[in-house]
Amino acid sequence: SAFKPITLVSWMQAGHKMSQELDTYTAYPVNSIPCAQKTGAIWYVSNDENTGSISPESPLHALSWSHNTTQASMAQIIGLCAIANTATEMGYHNASSTNSNIHDTITPTMLLGTLDVSPLTMANVYATIAADGVECTPIAIDKVINAEGKSITVPPANCHQAISKNVAETAAYAMYL
Repeated sequence: SAFKPITLVSWMQAGHKMSQELDTYTAYPVNSIPCAQKTGAIWYVSNDENTGSISPESPLHALSWSHNTTQASMAQIIGLCAIANTATEMGYHNASSTNSNIHDTITPTMLLGTLDVSPLTMANVYATIAADGVECTPIAIDKVINAEGKSITVPPANCHQAISKNVAETAAYAMYL
């Protein structure tokens, strides 16, 4: 479920409101989700039995209750590529040393947090939201002194505005609720 804020950010970056009511289902044809592999399969999605399914439901309510069905509805509208693009802009990458590019591992279940990701990567994604949409490459050192006592340049954090400030602030509000 840690991936759900990324989907919400992508949703808002695409111009949608987090209060928009969406019809939700427990079965989604994979072919109906843009950028998903066209397999003809059905993606069966459910929410926790204690919170049940709600239709229609807003992305805000879905994030608060960690509902899966609304994640699928958002993906059906904006597509998995848009969500993967947003994730990448926010500093997300897979933990796999052989395939760190999320675009090579796109699957509907990624919306529910099924991809391998490091804690540092997710902390960086969340830090992007907290920093008003500014993403910086995590740098574990802030100062290096060599044996002669001279400072060595630390690699830059390469900060950039990954998502709009308004979207970041709205996502932070939604995550707080």
